[in-house]
Amino acid sequence: STTVQRPISRTISRRPSNVGSIRNPSQTRNTSPGRYSGGDLKKKTVTGPRGGTGTIVHRQGGGTGVVGRGPGGATRGAVHSPGKGTVRAVRGPGGGGAIGVRKPGVGVGGVVRGPGGGTAVKRPSTGWRRPGVPAPGRPLPGRQPLNDLPSRKYTRISYGKANYYHYGYAWYRPYWYGDKYYYYPVHPPYGYYYPSLPPKYVTIVINQIKYYQSEDGVYYKEGEKDGEKGYVVAEAPKEEASAPATPKVTSDPDAPDPFKTLQAACDYLKGLKDFKMIASDTSDEMLDSGEKIKLHSRRTIYVRRPDKVAVEFRGDKDNRRVVYDGQMVTMLSRTRKAYGVIKVPNTIGGMLNTVATDYGMSLPLGDLIDPDAYKILAGQTQSGQYIGTSVIGVYECHHLAFTQETVDWQIWVQTGKAPFPRKLVITYKELPGSPRYVAIIPTWKAELPEGAFKISIPDGTRKIDVLPMSAQ
Repeated sequence: STTVQRPISRTISRRPSNVGSIRNPSQTRNTSPGRYSGGDLKKKTVTGPRGGTGTIVHRQGGGTGVVGRGPGGATRGAVHSPGKGTVRAVRGPGGGGAIGVRKPGVGVGGVVRGPGGGTAVKRPSTGWRRPGVPAPGRPLPGRQPLNDLPSRKYTRISYGKANYYHYGYAWYRPYWYGDKYYYYPVHPPYGYYYPSLPPKYVTIVINQIKYYQSEDGVYYKEGEKDGEKGYVVAEAPKEEASAPATPKVTSDPDAPDPFKTLQAACDYLKGLKDFKMIASDTSDEMLDSGEKIKLHSRRTIYVRRPDKVAVEFRGDKDNRRVVYDGQMVTMLSRTRKAYGVIKVPNTIGGMLNTVATDYGMSLPLGDLIDPDAYKILAGQTQSGQYIGTSVIGVYECHHLAFTQETVDWQIWVQTGKAPFPRKLVITYKELPGSPRYVAIIPTWKAELPEGAFKISIPDGTRKIDVLPMSAQ
């Protein structure tokens, strides 16, 4: 079995587009919004390896937008809209659409996103399982992501709400990181039928039920399809499933408990009704050349519980505003002169869950404003450590460090009666180059300006469709 964890949060993962998020970093789509802006666009038709056609899009001033391949080939980058018409799909092997439909204009289907504070982290539609129990769509232990599928025999298959690339007993899920497309070896979906067992397996009998476990830790049991007997992918037997693990505290026994210190901060934030926070952050972006660059942004987040949030963002590659009014989320990119609207539940927690689960987007630092912040941040943490006290700006802070399977993260919490988070660092260990997100939060104020939750769409701004992942 393998320890399966939810990344720290939507911010810490719930995402790189997951930047500033901890939830599901292994399937993060971290597309920089700057890839879709700047200059006039020119297109050039290219031919794929099996005769399909695609497009290379160039911006004036240099730079290739995407090397696109048509049916029979896999794309290796993002599709850029030239400003007219619908640009349909980043395409996977066999010509199937993988993720990322971009509509007319220079915006993208998921709108504002990217490491500098965008809203996009791709998360599996299947739920997270407790540690020790492999779950559909979750990364398999000890397996690394691939730049390309090892064989063109792989075909795209939709099972439940998730998309997979499948061949034999091997299953992969696609995800983005910095305009590059990767495939992650994952656990197959429960109930999938096979006429025979994998080449290597062991037989296990629990409660008089016979299971077959592959070398990847996947369980099978006898089943049938259309009257034909065979085997189906099964959940881990109950006696094999691990109970939720108690996070390990690795600090000095006399030091404050890092989990209690974190929970105190989360409870304090949950008790605030109206407030704003101002953060300055940096995030790593990996270029095609392998070079790692840092993108800088500044964001102001306004919150009125239980049903209003607004974000004003200015970064290296975009200027945007996002407003949640209790019913809709409106996302405006002033740089690209595009906006989109999605309908969401009437609570902040419900909104964050919906945009993460259904649309593959995240609000950087959104985990801190979620009513379930502690559960999100610490729910799948393997260990925590109290490092000591240090000064962030002018504030003395508790320095806490936490470890998950795919991310390491640290948080600095102000000492005293107002335990505000003052700094957050997230390292995405399993993404190429181990990119890092760093946020400094010098300002927390229990006040809101007039019109904090209003949004004005400028003349000439193009509306684009924001599609759920199930429709991409």
